[in-house]
Amino acid sequence: MPVSDSSTIGQALIAHCTAAALAGYERNGWFGATSNKNLTAMFDDVTSQLNHRHVAAVGQDIRIVRPDGKSAWVGPKYLAVLCAGMQAGTPIATPLTWKRPSVLDVRGGWKLNLDAAEAISKGVCTISRDNLGFRIERSVTTHLEDDNPIYSEVSANESANYSVRDLRAALIGQIGGAVYVGTAKRLESVVKTRLDKQVQDQGIKAWRNASVEDLGDTFRINYEVAAVEPLNFIQITASVVRIAA
Repeated sequence: MPVSDSSTIGQALIAHCTAAALAGYERNGWFGATSNKNLTAMFDDVTSQLNHRHVAAVGQDIRIVRPDGKSAWVGPKYLAVLCAGMQAGTPIATPLTWKRPSVLDVRGGWKLNLDAAEAISKGVCTISRDNLGFRIERSVTTHLEDDNPIYSEVSANESANYSVRDLRAALIGQIGGAVYVGTAKRLESVVKTRLDKQVQDQGIKAWRNASVEDLGDTFRINYEVAAVEPLNFIQITASVVRIAA
């Protein structure tokens, strides 16, 4: 999370996450916009410009307790720090949906509850309020080009990133070895064992169709992964009937 609300730095955050993935360190980032933007401005200036699965954006000010015990209002970039800390402090693929940040108050350019759905549709991670206090409505990313349920949710995207990063860690030690007739089969066994462990550890939901291609001095690993998705909605249907006692 960059301690800056500059749009240029926001673009640099995307470049950083992309470069990190190419280097084998998949990750995501949080970005805090400048204060007092309404949702139209958040969309026009921030989320539509970022529009990336690896970056989530916030735009509300928060009132917090400083280390000296005094309370103070701080800008959205500090909310981004808070969200990043909440994500880092919870297990892989844990959604921040309805999780409660440690804040005294929240303000911004839109209504906390009435505009929450619009904020989400514009790729803004927003805080709302209920009878128990403040809560993160949904931890959405700024991915807006389609309604991909994995790329538009921080936790699901984290699950997918984790799967690739963890599998790479299990295979990286094989580099430098000699290629024999049975090397592909041995690597395939490592892949399947590791993916089973990811399911067991609840980092991913499921996997299938794992294969290893022998390309000479290169081996290509292919597999399909079902990321852990957040439980955002529960639908209840009650059919009213007469039931004899």
